[in-house]
Amino acid sequence: MMFARLVTFISLLILPFSANVPSQEQTRMIETTIPSIKLEKLCMPGRSPAQLNAQVIDDGRAPYGRVLIGTISANIGYLVDYDFETEKIRYNPTVPFRTSPDSENLSGSICIWGVAVYDDSTAFAAGTLNASMYRYDLTSHAFTRLDFPFQAKRFVKNELIEGESYIWQLHKATDGKLYGGTWPSAKLISLDPSTGVFEDHGQMAEGEMYLIGVNGEFPDRVYCGIGAHAQLVEYNTKTKTKRNLFGDRYKGREAFAQLKRVGDLLVALVYPQPVVLIIDPAKGEVLKEVLVPDQEDDFYRTNARSIVVRGDEIFFGMNPSNKLYKYNLRTEKLSLVGADLGGPIGLVGDRYLYLKTVTERYKIYDLEAKKIIKEVQLKIETDDGMIIFAMNFGPDGKVYGGSFINQHLWVYDPVMRKCKDLGVAINLGGQVNSMVPYNGKLYVGHYILATVSVYDPTKPWNPAPAADPNPRILGSVGDEQDRIHDMVVGSDGKIYMGTYPAKGRRGGTLTILDPETEEMEVHRNIILLQSIRSLASSRDGIIYAGGDKHIGLGNIGEEERDARVIGWDVRQKKVVHDFVPIPGARIVWKISEGRDGMLYGSADSAFFIYDPKSKTVVYHDDPGWGSLLHLVASQKDGRVYGIAKKGVFMFDPETKQFTRLVAMEAEGWTDYIIENVQGDLYLGIREWLYRLHR
Repeated sequence: MMFARLVTFISLLILPFSANVPSQEQTRMIETTIPSIKLEKLCMPGRSPAQLNAQVIDDGRAPYGRVLIGTISANIGYLVDYDFETEKIRYNPTVPFRTSPDSENLSGSICIWGVAVYDDSTAFAAGTLNASMYRYDLTSHAFTRLDFPFQAKRFVKNELIEGESYIWQLHKATDGKLYGGTWPSAKLISLDPSTGVFEDHGQMAEGEMYLIGVNGEFPDRVYCGIGAHAQLVEYNTKTKTKRNLFGDRYKGREAFAQLKRVGDLLVALVYPQPVVLIIDPAKGEVLKEVLVPDQEDDFYRTNARSIVVRGDEIFFGMNPSNKLYKYNLRTEKLSLVGADLGGPIGLVGDRYLYLKTVTERYKIYDLEAKKIIKEVQLKIETDDGMIIFAMNFGPDGKVYGGSFINQHLWVYDPVMRKCKDLGVAINLGGQVNSMVPYNGKLYVGHYILATVSVYDPTKPWNPAPAADPNPRILGSVGDEQDRIHDMVVGSDGKIYMGTYPAKGRRGGTLTILDPETEEMEVHRNIILLQSIRSLASSRDGIIYAGGDKHIGLGNIGEEERDARVIGWDVRQKKVVHDFVPIPGARIVWKISEGRDGMLYGSADSAFFIYDPKSKTVVYHDDPGWGSLLHLVASQKDGRVYGIAKKGVFMFDPETKQFTRLVAMEAEGWTDYIIENVQGDLYLGIREWLYRLHR
């Protein structure tokens, strides 16, 4: 029996969830306040929740074990329990994030991020966006929500405030308590499972927002990996005192993560462009910095246990290459275990290394036989859906988009009236943030590391690790950038990208990609100390860029009082317009050139019109529907159509009249409305794709 289990085999398994997934062909026509205009609800294009933190359970059945996987969807997080031997899968949903689509009275979670196996019978899971915690019985599969006292109390302007929103990790410490790190206060919190008592140990680093890495394997001490300016803090659980081990030494990096005890030493990864640190925590010294060959872009940061230790050997994986490395503490030798393996998530029977890739593949690697003995393509689908995070027309006229945090691309065929989820586009954590068609191809901007890829719809979908991948990564913007929120094609045939810096950094970029040479020209701080949220390409060769006072995720720069708009002349290669559309506004959501040559835009909850000839804002108003999240100036009828926090609207430039067509709640993160050359309008609101019929 055991010998049969050890026979090498590859198993490819597709596991869809829910027999109740609605048909993609089911549409619904929604009446608007104008009888001649209808809003058609087309489909939910993304149904595959992102597979985040995975933890392995070794229950004595080597080489097989169970894997607990935290996922994220539009309104519910799932703790997925998958058995590698029986191939059975169980779904444990959190309390819904919202009780209704327009609810700002929030209680549950859209995501399970922190996962920790506590003992042979119990595991715990931590939910976000509204921080919460759950207990999972490994035998009965009971999934119970706990009364977490530190979650955010209010939801204002799309932000959770007065409390904690994220719990990044959970880790069992030597005192028997479960410790976790939070955002936005970088607090260390704990739960005593024996009493059910939670404790807030306070912010671990002044002025910081992220407590990402947690390790409690040393007596009376919990080590805390801090971001957005990387620091390592030691917290003494008896004296309640803190010690910053390295001060500002690594503050140029983003965060410490993947903290793991090996003997009396602590191993950590600091990113981006990861370095493995071997640390003597008692002395507060870095004994060795292990540099990753070729300085690869990233490691498996979504997983809390991506360092696996076996004796003197430390295993860790890199992406996008999927290379697996091991470092021997005794010989101080770094070696490549193999390519296209992935990142380690656990060890079973002290021999079988469990691996995971961003592209939803799970593998069992036999360290003795040096080969894969099982591989599972674990595709999960739910009827909850994924938030639409990018959208544009492709070169083939179809509607393309990307889903939140799972790097999936999807496509809607308006002729066949069908949505299709294409799958994971690139082997990096994060999501698709923007896209633009050019010369028969679709250029895509990704978070993380402000990465650009190109997809050719005329060729088969064939993502990495294919030898000739489609989509194919072109590279990263670099210069501390992390997100590409908008892309347009200029009159010079170049692709212009607006970016956000990494967490805690200042100054986005206007980056120019030459699609012929695939080289990038980076202009940072073109709007001083602001990120670039929105772009518009005008007929007279101006690229307009709208700013955002956010500096990286969740940090707002107060030195700059107003979000600005600049106009970049593609011929002169310089700024020729620079103005504040709405005094006091913190973000320019969207800008669009009308057929009359005017620039229409939104900043916070206000609408504005800018005259490029007089270089003045000639009109502005606040219609009272909350943030004006996206808009397009129609080339078909001259009107402006948009999505506000509280509905879909239309603006008539001649009469200066606003009309709310449909009262509905938008997500407020990345809602979209786009128009093609035929004048067809498509909208992405939350997890649904719509078409506006005029």
